[in-house]
Amino acid sequence: MSEKSSNLFFSPDAFELYGAILLAFIVYQLGLHTYHKQKSYEQFKRRYLIDGLDLWTSQCDYALGVFRHNWALMLRALKEYREFDVTANIDDFFEKFVELDYSHFQIGPNSRIQSLIDSKAFWSAYQGIFAFVTTSNDAMKADFGTALKKMVGTANHQNKNGLLDEALRMSDEQDGKSKPFYELVSLMFQLSEFLAKSNYSMNNMADFSKRLDVRNIVRAMQERLENGDDEA
Repeated sequence: MSEKSSNLFFSPDAFELYGAILLAFIVYQLGLHTYHKQKSYEQFKRRYLIDGLDLWTSQCDYALGVFRHNWALMLRALKEYREFDVTANIDDFFEKFVELDYSHFQIGPNSRIQSLIDSKAFWSAYQGIFAFVTTSNDAMKADFGTALKKMVGTANHQNKNGLLDEALRMSDEQDGKSKPFYELVSLMFQLSEFLAKSNYSMNNMADFSKRLDVRNIVRAMQERLENGDDEA
């Protein structure tokens, strides 16, 4: 190789080219690192936020929605029977009554949440909500519904006032028992907001459960569950 050719590799233009290539390589590596990092965040949020916390909230919202729908139907049927007695139209109660679809009861989201939070409180709350709605549905349809259907066929049934009083007592009791469950769902929503606004990956997911705001949510969830057990 001639001295002239050798000097070409060490000329100012050559060093400028080397610098441009090196800079392009560094930018590429940084971009690739950022891409993989962002991808890791997205995969984590899909698994633990969308398919975990958010799915938990959605399923519990569904279950409580079933309860509230049937509870309102029962109150309307009571009003109809009180005012119109034997001519009361109570078909709506039976035709529009919604049975709980247990395909919404899933273990998967709860397993992800337990891995993320390192607490069984949310699994306990989840089971409590579905158990409450199941019990309430049974009471409204099997107990109240059956008795109502028998009494409507008899004018001024001797047990009419007793049924009305008992049904109103039951509706108030169920309404009271439902309120703590809405608070539990609200706590989970707050937890979802914390995770949605954060960037975690599988490598540092343990840090999420150590956050003070997260620990406060878990503590509040546990306290409400304990208070619910005491009231029950």
